[in-house]
This record gives sequence, structure tokens and C-alpha cells, in this order.
Amino acid sequence: MKKVVTFLKYEQIDFGLDRLVRPNNLIYHFTRQRRGPQMQIEHTDHLGFAACFIRNGSLHFEQNNHSIDLSYGSVILRRPHLPYTFVSTGPEEIDFLMINFDPHIEPIWNRLIPPDCFHVHLSNPERIFPLVELTFELLIRNEPARIERANAFAPFLLETVMANDTRNQPLLQPGDDIAERCLHYLHDHYRTIRDLQEVVEHCHTSRSNLYKLFKERGEVSPRDYLNRLKCRTASDLLLNTNWTTERIAHEIGYADAAGFSKAFKRITGKTPRTLRKQGLPRHQLN
Repeated sequence: MKKVVTFLKYEQIDFGLDRLVRPNNLIYHFTRQRRGPQMQIEHTDHLGFAACFIRNGSLHFEQNNHSIDLSYGSVILRRPHLPYTFVSTGPEEIDFLMINFDPHIEPIWNRLIPPDCFHVHLSNPERIFPLVELTFELLIRNEPARIERANAFAPFLLETVMANDTRNQPLLQPGDDIAERCLHYLHDHYRTIRDLQEVVEHCHTSRSNLYKLFKERGEVSPRDYLNRLKCRTASDLLLNTNWTTERIAHEIGYADAAGFSKAFKRITGKTPRTLRKQGLPRHQLN
């Protein structure tokens, strides 16, 4: 085993795999890491399966006579007992999220991931990475419900990753439904969208046509649809973290806390402070 690693940031959630009485969980370790550009790892992990989500940096990965160059949007899918090498190939810092799965995940893993699949490049990393990041935040702050939530999250995450594998994604054609493209764009980028003009320009339509398309589908207005997406994420953060309203507003793409609070009350009927105080489950906000 060879390791050359400089940790610039390392946060972890330990689920207790090494304890004498081990809970029946699907994830045993979850880390958020930022490493220096000089990284070289040669290792064999005998404990379980792993998924590594690359958020920054250029890397090269080899396992079981397969190799791949990695960058933003790459996901490594490692199986246990197989030697691997994991090295940086550029001058950038390495930033990734790593989930180590307990051996109990094996039936689910084998059902969802083909035996020869060790790498996925996400078609929508802007959508998947915030999901993984948010789950890390929720789990690290809520130890009593940590195992239960991780067990629900693990199969959902693997299904989502495989569904976003670029190998399984057909290319968009010029005649594809504009409304579907607009909906997909909203779901993928709702955290950062501040003006619907961004959606209009990306989907090559007009504001009036965008509103018409939503009306024809029986949806609320595009603006309310966007705000509902933002507020559902905000409700999770309000109920499961101690983040300030200013931080939550920034996280989901509002210019300030005042604008976020106004939109949140209009959509949910409650202020962020009231929701946090009452602790209502998110499904009551729909």
C-alpha cells in the first residue's frame, strides 16, 4: 500500500463499522475531502463497496486492469478486495465526496450496477452533487436518525447515479419537447437560478411561450414552480440544520434573506422561522 496525500480539508461521518456491536446499516463511512494536487494512492479496500464523486481536479484511476481519466462529474464505483490506484494528473486541488458502503449493500449494488461498471460520468452533476452534499450536511448534524436516513439514501443514490450515466442518456434532438427541457433545466439548476431569463435562453424560447407551456401542462407559473423547488430544499435545511436564513437563502439562489423569506411564506404559508420552530415535516409543505 502506497499513499502520498496532503489533506487540505477532511470531514467525516463514521457509522460505527469497527464497534463490537455494529448496527445494520448500508453506509459505514462518508467523507468530504479536499486534497493537495500531489496525490498518489495504491490500496486494496477489503471492507466494502465505495462511490467517489469528483468535484474538482484531474485524476487517473485504475482497478482490475481497467483505467479511466477523471474530472468534474466523474463517479468511481469501487468493489471490495480489488487493488486500485488513484493519482492526480494536474496542478489543481482534488475535491471529492466519498461514500464507503457496508457489505450489506452487496445485493442492492449487484442489482443496480453491472459487474464491469467501475466508472460513471454524470449527465447532470449540477443536480447530483448538491444532493450528495445536502445529505452529508443532514447526516452529520442528526446522529439519532443517521442510520435510518443513510439506509434510505443509499439505494436511492445508486439508482440516481446509474440513471444519470451518460451511456444511458439519449442525445437531445432539435424536435424534443421544449417544455420537458425547461422542466429538466429547472430541476437541474434551481439552486442557482435567480432569473427565469436563464431558462428562456438555455431552452431557446421566450418568456411568454414559457408561461404558455406551463399553463398548457396544468402547472403553476414557471416562477412559482422554481420557488417551490427552492422552498422544498429550504425546508429540509431549516428542519435539519442550524444554518441561518441568510446561509440557506444563498444556498438555494436567493439574493438575500428577505427575498427568500417573502417567497417562502408565499409558497408555504409560513415564515422560515415559524417552520423551524414548529418542526413540521416537509411533506406538509407541498
